[in-house]
Amino acid sequence: MAEKPVVRLLVVRHGETELNREQRMQGVSAHLMNGKGRRQIEAAARRVAGEGFGVVYASDLPRAVETARILAAGSGAELRVDPRLREQDLGEWEGEVWPELPRLFGAATIGRYKTDPDFAPPGGESRRQVLSRIDSFLSDLPARHAGETVLSVGHGGTILVLMYRVLGIPLTEPNRFYCGNGSFSEFALTSEGWRLVTCNETAFLRPESGAP
Repeated sequence: MAEKPVVRLLVVRHGETELNREQRMQGVSAHLMNGKGRRQIEAAARRVAGEGFGVVYASDLPRAVETARILAAGSGAELRVDPRLREQDLGEWEGEVWPELPRLFGAATIGRYKTDPDFAPPGGESRRQVLSRIDSFLSDLPARHAGETVLSVGHGGTILVLMYRVLGIPLTEPNRFYCGNGSFSEFALTSEGWRLVTCNETAFLRPESGAP
């Protein structure tokens, strides 16, 4: 990318929790990382060392704040908690095992969840509502951090919505992205808009990194 970006946005997904390991819908439930998750983020901290970020943004969910603290430690970066970055609220579905959802709630309902941006699980929020939060966060970055590199801690759902926004993919399209726990992605704001630079980088999470 020849043009110097207005803002570099580095995104690390929080490390694994027990709900991740069990394939359960996590949403906004308050869980910390498990041992594997902490090792993943210790490896991620080594990956982003030297990237020159001066601030780490995290949602207000415990697993994201815990992740951000590890990433910021030793870097001198400021930690800022921003509720706009929290995961999609999955309401009554939280705690359910993902592969069991079609049986529990019907295949048609889960189909709507995947392709209807205005569908919200009972008591939860829609992906369009998540997009509104992410758009608000992105719109603040040029004024707050022009010429800077920013690190943020993401969730699976919010990173997906961010990918769709940056690449101009309608929220009605089925998900074709995967960003694993502890993964690294990079976005850049240029004069032509946001660009995706790196998606789901995970080589640093290999067993030899100490994060099996």
